[in-house]
Amino acid sequence: PASPTAIPNSSVQLVVWRSGSEHSFSVPVADLHALVPPTILEVGASVLHTLSYHQAVNYHVPCRGVFIAWAGYMFKRFGISAHVLVDEVDGVPTPDLDTFKRVFETFPNAKQVPLRYRMLSNRHVSHVSLVTVDRTWFPMQSSTRDDVSGLWKSTTSPPPPEKEEKKVQSTTFMKPAR
Repeated sequence: PASPTAIPNSSVQLVVWRSGSEHSFSVPVADLHALVPPTILEVGASVLHTLSYHQAVNYHVPCRGVFIAWAGYMFKRFGISAHVLVDEVDGVPTPDLDTFKRVFETFPNAKQVPLRYRMLSNRHVSHVSLVTVDRTWFPMQSSTRDDVSGLWKSTTSPPPPEKEEKKVQSTTFMKPAR
């Protein structure tokens, strides 16, 4: 019988009877916490994290990218819903949550930035929206899961840089063919 306290990355021995014969198997024990993103980012009352294994399986996509789990105030007001993958912010590719956070921390409050994203339900179509950074009422913070205590430890990001003069911006609506 399997141990109720099996340790991740170990294995358990299973014995099953099939068609009147006994078969023994060594089954690896997986770490279920590895399937769930360990860090979330809150900004503008929105919640982002790395695309989880579960959502990747649901939508038949690779398990990578920045995922908007809750669109919140900042993204919803510009027509961006939850369950989208963010490809780039202000022309900078955001393959992971750390990159997204580093890029987003450089924006002053009220700056308008183009956000390129794809809906998981239609991932072959890229969308672009102009988003206004809003960190006035909802400070940016990241929370990391502590698997030992079971609690989330939050770290508030530094305040946004001073507002800059408005200037003309540009974006591309079509990605170049690869």
